[in-house]
This record gives sequence, structure tokens and C-alpha cells, in this order.
Amino acid sequence: MALGSFGVGLPVGSSKGVKGKGRERVPAPMGDGQANDSTSDAERMVQLWTAEDAAAAIQSSGRTVMALTRMLQAIHDEMAQLCQKTRGSNGVGLQLTIQRRTSGAVSLRWKTSNQCTLSAEALAQRLSALPPDAQRWYAELDQQARWTNTKERLVRHARQVMRDLYA
Repeated sequence: MALGSFGVGLPVGSSKGVKGKGRERVPAPMGDGQANDSTSDAERMVQLWTAEDAAAAIQSSGRTVMALTRMLQAIHDEMAQLCQKTRGSNGVGLQLTIQRRTSGAVSLRWKTSNQCTLSAEALAQRLSALPPDAQRWYAELDQQARWTNTKERLVRHARQVMRDLYA
């Protein structure tokens, strides 16, 4: 199941409650308090979306939309925190910025000091010129930014699906 890779601690390829040999748990990449709330919200979504009939999903879709909105806000807060790590004059000329689209989508993008957006290839090229410690730090931050962008897309899509059910 796709939500297993969402980082909610569910076995990869299965839903909650399914046990099997050789299945590893995916670690939750969030803080302890945030992970518990998000895990229970995500587990409820999995249960709703895998139900035999749509009645359960429709009956609780309003609460689910609210929970997904809270999750989305937490992700947006996480994005702002990641941007703060690269703010100011860091001597490298790279910073993460938040890009907001008219569709409501929010994503993190790398920009240079003169506000030019960097592609993944251009970022890799710039990182290769840095000292090894700086390369590692920026590569880890880039990985966090990509994962945060993915979480934002997943939760925003799930919220829209639940809104459509509720309408």
C-alpha cells in the first residue's frame, strides 16, 4: 500500500494489522509528538480508504478533512523551518525558498543568492564544488526538502479526495 512508504510506521506493502515475515517497518521522519498524531490520522485514513463500502468514509470525511488540514499545516511549518536553516548570508549562495502555486500547492525550491531557481542537476553541480562536510549538509537538507515536498503533495491530494467525498 502506498501509505506504507508515507513514513507512518506501517509495514511496507500492507495495511495496519497485517503481519508477515520479512516486512520491515518504515521509520517515521517526524518528531515524537507529531509522529503519534500523524500516525493515528494516517492509520484512520488507511482504514477508511480500504473499507468495503464508502459509507464509513463519507460519514467521517469532515473530520478526516480537518485532520488532513492539520497535517498539511504541520508540513508547511516544517517547510518554513527548513528554509530558516539556509537563510541569511551563508557564503555558499544557496537557500531554500517556499514556492506557492495558485492551485494551493506549496513546495520547497533551491535558489541562488540572485533568486535564480536551481534544477537538481545545477544543485548537484554547485554542491560538488563545496568541501565534503558542506556537501553532506546540503545533500541531507536537499533530501529532507524532497521528502517534505512529497508529503505535502500526498496529504494535499488525500485532503482533496476526502473533500470530494464530503461534497
